[in-house]
Amino acid sequence: MKMGGFDMMALMNSASQGTAKPKYEAKTLPISAIIPNPANHYSMAGIDELADSILMAGRVLQNIVVKAADADGRYMIISGHRRHLACQKLVAEGHAEFREIAALVENEADECMRELMLIYTNSTARQLTDAEKMRQAQRATDILKQVKAEGKLDAPIRETVARMLNTTSGQLARYAAIANNLTNSDLKEAFEQEKIGVSVAYDSSRLSDEGQSEIADKLHTAGAVTIRDVEEVKARETPKQERTTRPAAETPKAAQQQPTEPPPANAQTANHPRENTMTQEKPADFPYAAQSPEAYAIMAVYGELKALRESYQGAAQRAIAVADNTRGAANFTAAAEYVETLMEIVAQEMADIEAGEGAT
Repeated sequence: MKMGGFDMMALMNSASQGTAKPKYEAKTLPISAIIPNPANHYSMAGIDELADSILMAGRVLQNIVVKAADADGRYMIISGHRRHLACQKLVAEGHAEFREIAALVENEADECMRELMLIYTNSTARQLTDAEKMRQAQRATDILKQVKAEGKLDAPIRETVARMLNTTSGQLARYAAIANNLTNSDLKEAFEQEKIGVSVAYDSSRLSDEGQSEIADKLHTAGAVTIRDVEEVKARETPKQERTTRPAAETPKAAQQQPTEPPPANAQTANHPRENTMTQEKPADFPYAAQSPEAYAIMAVYGELKALRESYQGAAQRAIAVADNTRGAANFTAAAEYVETLMEIVAQEMADIEAGEGAT
């Protein structure tokens, strides 16, 4: 099952390395032996259109996924309810060639991989809202962290999620920022109801609670908000506070629990000024405590990106103050926002490393 360059079957079977047979096995099954899953709550709309497309193609293009046969020889669907219903409809209309369907049969129960399969197939077969895509991305990330902690995944988590959901690392970073930092209930509801899009939701998530409330009030009174509305609020907030510095209360526990005992006498810290410098130069807003060389390298990249972002922000302010150049200021602001997206990607990579160190 390979779509958009991502091979879901390869991922599923990689989790079964060392077992006697792959986790999933391709078979052709009679549709009469396949039963629906009572836990499926997705809409079954559009069956007529799907049946027409299957008839035109001459076959089901994407295998359904089923559990291993029960004592009665029945296969319960994990993914593919609509395809199964469409084939039943075609058979009822006299198209006997659809009495059998290609399927991936689960050889070994794995709830994580079942849920990943459900997420993957719904990401490719349905039109999802931005809020649904965000939840899919967050859940897929959580599952793959567990799979990686069990030693069943070698690839980077974010790269795997991006390929699986046919999106980009930058978009995943925006989804994560919205999920974690968009705290205003009215704005969260507006995002769910598609009254605001990803860009407005993401930019709003970077505002203070008061700033988010101001955007929510404008949405309520005007019926809509734009990126410019959010930028105006952010511009007023920036001189008041450096939003990149987290209060201690918002810092994850791992970052607060730094070792306090002095290094051993034979540590020879003075003979390793580079290591000592890396520890001291950890950005104040970098909320992770992992100690590996890879972690220090990522901290260095994060610090450089932060300096670049601040340079762009300063240039935007000077463009307005000195030359009243609104177009130039907008360009510098856009560049700063792009760099901030890269910072969020780097921070997420750090979170993945810290999660891995905590699992060992």
